[in-house]
Amino acid sequence: MKRILILLILSTSILVFNGCGVIIRGIESGFRGLSNIFNPTRSGIITAEELGWARTAWKYFENNYNASTGLVNTSDSYQSTTMWGVGDYLLALVSAHELEIIDRKTFDQRVSQVFGFLNYMPLYDNKLPAVSYNTATGKSDLTGWSGQDLGRLLIALKIVREHYPQYGEYIDRAVLRWNWCDVVDTAGNINSGYRGAKGTVIIQDAKLGFKEYAARGFQAWGFKTSAATSPDPYDVLKINGVDIYFDGRDERKDNSINAVVSLPYILDGLEFQWMSAGYCQRSDYIVADTRLRQMAESVYRVQEKRYEIDKVLTARTSHNIVAEPYFVYDAIFANGYNWNTVTSQNKNMPQAALVSTKAAFGMWVLWRTNYTDQLISVINTLFDAKRGWYEGRSEITGKAETALTLSTNAMVLESLLFKKNGMIYRLSNADETFYDKALQNEFKNRGKCINQKESSCQ
Repeated sequence: MKRILILLILSTSILVFNGCGVIIRGIESGFRGLSNIFNPTRSGIITAEELGWARTAWKYFENNYNASTGLVNTSDSYQSTTMWGVGDYLLALVSAHELEIIDRKTFDQRVSQVFGFLNYMPLYDNKLPAVSYNTATGKSDLTGWSGQDLGRLLIALKIVREHYPQYGEYIDRAVLRWNWCDVVDTAGNINSGYRGAKGTVIIQDAKLGFKEYAARGFQAWGFKTSAATSPDPYDVLKINGVDIYFDGRDERKDNSINAVVSLPYILDGLEFQWMSAGYCQRSDYIVADTRLRQMAESVYRVQEKRYEIDKVLTARTSHNIVAEPYFVYDAIFANGYNWNTVTSQNKNMPQAALVSTKAAFGMWVLWRTNYTDQLISVINTLFDAKRGWYEGRSEITGKAETALTLSTNAMVLESLLFKKNGMIYRLSNADETFYDKALQNEFKNRGKCINQKESSCQ
């Protein structure tokens, strides 16, 4: 196995700056060293209480599993999922297995069903996974696709592939089945599409934070994502003295939601430790993306500062609620206002603001501070032992928001896996794969826009 050089202690390492960030060179010690380069994270043995938390989270996946397709509902008892949801489920499976919540046979049976679905599911225009699927029937209305969701799925597939290389061929076949020409354009933007009156309408709907995170998935499979990886266009504002980066596109032009939330930065931390991946990946170097790290740090610090100044416990991200409209963007900044909670129709809904369970868990493991100790103490009883973890606790009243989702319960499992093992993504050191061999056959994959490997770090 090729060596991976990381930082063990600052006194024995060299930090070299290049266009992608900081290249960390040091002595070999595994991925754990990455966790403590910038800030102390929670690491070590999973306690009995934490193991109980993980078992509770897995209850959601037991209760919402559909044997006919192998898929899990994104919301409790609601038979629908997205490609983001499939990605969440795959990483929940990896976490549950490596935390020893499920055995290998259960893991194999469940991931095998997912691979089968991905290789046979109906596709939008016979090209791409659609926005959503019925988890009981596997059918979709095939009205479009989400580039952001596909990025999340590609990350999850790559992580499963690297943790369990025996499944590599089946994962590769799914990715090779899909036509990527409309998703990643020649400039490196990641696009979504929907069926319009005159055909497919292509849009760039992933906002700052989400677009960089989605780009991770495409990078990991060799796609060029120069435009999506760049923060441009962006703006900066100060909230409580902290610089917050937000998407600079005018949301009024396309009636979109421009929300700064914790989720993409937390997932990037858990899975990549904010390190560079894809075309910046080296077998003997690990490249720290200082820009991403700074953006994530700001998202955390501004919430901690809000508590210091206003004494409002804050852990904000998008989440579900039990009543209409069922989903809100609970934001640090959204559509021109600080601490704004909005619906998908841009309606203000401040009463839906939560101390989010998934945001609190992610912040708790990525930032080992007194503040995250307080956060976890506020949400660590917000569960039904037979059904899973609730979405969070109301900022205003303290009442539990009892909606149950795949996303939140997957986050609990991922966070605890990070505590046990450190960065979840593994740098590839595999020999030539089925995917690599397929890319060498220019005729077999002609017209799918797959073979666009980056040659160097830019």
